[in-house]
Amino acid sequence: MTKYFITIFTLLALVALVPSPVRAQSSSDLARQLEEITKLVRLLEEQVEDRNRAGMVSGPVISFMANDLECLKLDTTLRYGLADSSTETLGITALQEFLTNTGDYTYPSPTGYFGVATREAVVRFQNRMGIVPSAGLGVVEATTADRIEMVSCAETGSLSISPSFLASGQVGQAYSNQLVLNNLAGTNSGVSWQVVAGSLPRGLTLTSTGQISGRPVAAGVYELKIRALSTSNYLPLVDRQYQLIVNDADGMLFGA
Repeated sequence: MTKYFITIFTLLALVALVPSPVRAQSSSDLARQLEEITKLVRLLEEQVEDRNRAGMVSGPVISFMANDLECLKLDTTLRYGLADSSTETLGITALQEFLTNTGDYTYPSPTGYFGVATREAVVRFQNRMGIVPSAGLGVVEATTADRIEMVSCAETGSLSISPSFLASGQVGQAYSNQLVLNNLAGTNSGVSWQVVAGSLPRGLTLTSTGQISGRPVAAGVYELKIRALSTSNYLPLVDRQYQLIVNDADGMLFGA
């Protein structure tokens, strides 16, 4: 029934491309529309595939903070076509949560199935980290798993800044993220914040209270270092390096 529905959807979409007697379409118009139809069909197939497999996932739910990471240690090779039920873990769900926080996975929600969207997200993470896995790009093997563990389990001093990663933004869309200094003897009211290296995307600002907000105006990958300072003597307390990804206005991941 699912394949039948996808076939009907594809046929209807193609019929819509047939030029009418009133206005003939150019070959470039047809090519562009065919490309759009192909993307829609691919997304539909993956959504159906993900939903079917996500229903097989069992076991306890791994909980993550919206803009933070839990220490993630993967001891099983993860690749396209696997589901959490087949690995007898929730490793794929955890991987998707991790890649969501790094800005590489833009699927609406974790599915527990290693589909096209997950494979592409893994490739983006590997490319950004300079990883060339022996099993090929898109496979989470030992080298990639070690890098994921290093990033998500990085130890900090007694004082630390959260979140661990800045959520990705989108051109023209409102963005907001609150920085917090952890393990502080007192409240964050005695802390001031500033960018000491790199820069925020144009359109975003960091207030002295640690609020990053605004509407980014240009897509890109932005590297920056943020420092927490004591308001009593303005001495630095702790720094944290961040990467902030701003996606294109159409919602596509930057660079796609």
